[in-house]
Amino acid sequence: MNKKVLNLLLTMLMSMVGLQAFAAWDTSTKIEVDGLYYYLDNVNNLAQVTSKPSGKYTGNITIPSSFTYNTTNYSVTNIGSSAFQYCHGLTSVTIPNSVTSIGNNAFQGCEVLTPVTIPNSVTSIGDNAFNGCHGFTSITIPNSVKSIGQYAFNSCTGITSITIPNSLTSIGNYAFSNCTGLTSVTIPNSMKSIGTGVFSRTGFTSITIPTSVTSIGDNAFNGCSSLESITIPSSVTSIGGYAFSGCSSLESISIPSSVTSIGRSAFSECSGLESITISNGVTTIGLGAFAVCTSLESITIPKSVTSIGSLVFSECHSLTSISVEAGNTTYDSRNDCNAIITTASNTLLAGCKNTVIPNSVTSIGSYAFDACTGLTSITIPNSVTRIGQDAFHNCSGLTSITIPNTVTSIGQYAFQGCTELTSITIPNSVTSIGNSAFSGCTGLTSVTVDISSPLTITSSTFSNRTNATLHVPEGCTSAYEAADYWKEFKEIVEIIPDYVTIAMKTGSGSPRNMIAYSSKYALDFTDRPELKAYIACGYNSKKEVMLVHVKVVPPYTGMVIKTTNGIYDGGEYDVPTTTEDYYYANLLVPVVETGTVTPTETINDVEYTNFTIGTLDGGGIGFVKLTTNWTTHNKSYLRVPTSLYENTSYARAIRGFGVEFVEGEKATAILNAKHEIQEDEGDYYDLLGRKVKPNRQGLYIHKGKKVFIK
Repeated sequence: MNKKVLNLLLTMLMSMVGLQAFAAWDTSTKIEVDGLYYYLDNVNNLAQVTSKPSGKYTGNITIPSSFTYNTTNYSVTNIGSSAFQYCHGLTSVTIPNSVTSIGNNAFQGCEVLTPVTIPNSVTSIGDNAFNGCHGFTSITIPNSVKSIGQYAFNSCTGITSITIPNSLTSIGNYAFSNCTGLTSVTIPNSMKSIGTGVFSRTGFTSITIPTSVTSIGDNAFNGCSSLESITIPSSVTSIGGYAFSGCSSLESISIPSSVTSIGRSAFSECSGLESITISNGVTTIGLGAFAVCTSLESITIPKSVTSIGSLVFSECHSLTSISVEAGNTTYDSRNDCNAIITTASNTLLAGCKNTVIPNSVTSIGSYAFDACTGLTSITIPNSVTRIGQDAFHNCSGLTSITIPNTVTSIGQYAFQGCTELTSITIPNSVTSIGNSAFSGCTGLTSVTVDISSPLTITSSTFSNRTNATLHVPEGCTSAYEAADYWKEFKEIVEIIPDYVTIAMKTGSGSPRNMIAYSSKYALDFTDRPELKAYIACGYNSKKEVMLVHVKVVPPYTGMVIKTTNGIYDGGEYDVPTTTEDYYYANLLVPVVETGTVTPTETINDVEYTNFTIGTLDGGGIGFVKLTTNWTTHNKSYLRVPTSLYENTSYARAIRGFGVEFVEGEKATAILNAKHEIQEDEGDYYDLLGRKVKPNRQGLYIHKGKKVFIK
């Protein structure tokens, strides 16, 4: 190839790609001409505007198209990287038609710089070229420009409109982000994609995306809080993560069938979004895609969807209806449950305040009800074995929830921030409780753990434990008092069972349908008509013990129980417990824990004789004098001053005291006698006939009548 041909080819190539592509800049030396500094290309006689060696450019600057230096004429083709960066006093710049490239950071931070006219010779605008030029009110990008770098016009808050030419083939990430005054933009048909964050946090109220665009990048319109409407064309196949996040004025959106994926948090925090239409074609919905869409009331998942991320509807406080289109093979909303269930695993993926969990669900998925503040109560069916991480996190309206005796694990943060939850019961099926599972439950005052051996927990599992009472199984108090973090509860008490089983078994010589009994729990006989309970309120004129019928017996109270259904010696009855409490003047002494009752005992220098229910000498039911030590539990006995017994000849004759069963209105009258003012004239006597001062609640004799002092 001869020299002429080679020179011709080089000339043609340089004209196609631009002379500056072959520039050989000498960056070791800055030369100054008329107040501007340059790097030179002495091979091609080109000049590049550069920064001052010290200080910053100020005022009005006109960049020449060429200049002569040391007898050589140089053409100014470039504004170099950082040439005018942070020139806070720079007010205007004139760029000549010779410039083809504006470098990275060229005018970054020139806050008072007035709009610059970009000549039609420029083909590229570098990264951060005009970033932070707040004085720009408008910008015209000429048709010559083929590329705009990332953050090129970021934070040009005064720009109100911009036209992007058809010549552009790429726009860098966040090129126009934070242009809060930008209300309109024309996107040319040359654009194939809208890149990451290109128009994030701008002032758009509406935007039209051309049909040439096939993808909307991550954060593309993130934070465009004034955006009220947008049409996504059928050319778009993907919507990136956070693409429309924070578009709080957007009221409705229709996603065409061309779209196959909706990215992570794509429409999160669109607080004004009331309506979303997802066409059949979407296969993937990313994590938190519609989180914090607080105005969204209903959503339908098309049958094409095969993947849904967690937190998809987190903090969607208005959401009342969730459905999955029939025919979806991955997800379903069985039984119109208002939830999304993963079909294969029977895991509830996402719910709302109207969700009813079907009894085929085996797992509550992670974040399933995250921040569902409208949820006040929910029933977990006994098919569920697992409650996932953050499942009910920040459900601040949740006041009650029942965990069934099938659940084996409660994940970390599962109920964190449920501030209205006042009590929780952990069934004995649970084998693990995760970190912070109940942290932030500031209203929690009662925790019931029906597990004999304390589970391993951390300091964060129950953050409100010092203000809560821990209820544990009978006989397990000491184990929990020794266990880390469990021992820090305000108090530890044993669980009150729902009922107590009473065996009507009597010993030799005892009445076959009657026992003396006591319990550590209050018992309610109201709904057990087969049994009647009595307490001993005193003596009648015959010196018989008056056994008064009561329906509720307080804890640690001696009582006599008899059957009313004709069943003798051996029947077992479940009697409900109650939290109601009363005080009765009662002569019967309880023996709840195993102990030995002796025939006599001395209390405060007074000797007493003890009696137990049985058959009196000569027949008849009554309290028979003990003759030997009696070791027992859950029983009761009658304690009588020995002097009273010795002075009652009839009692001595039959070795005990007969009984009178007081029923109905008569019993009510005795137990609820009219309140008498204690200062009335006349003496008061206890039911043993001793003169007393009526200084405590109980039954007394006054003016020949029984009165109840409250």
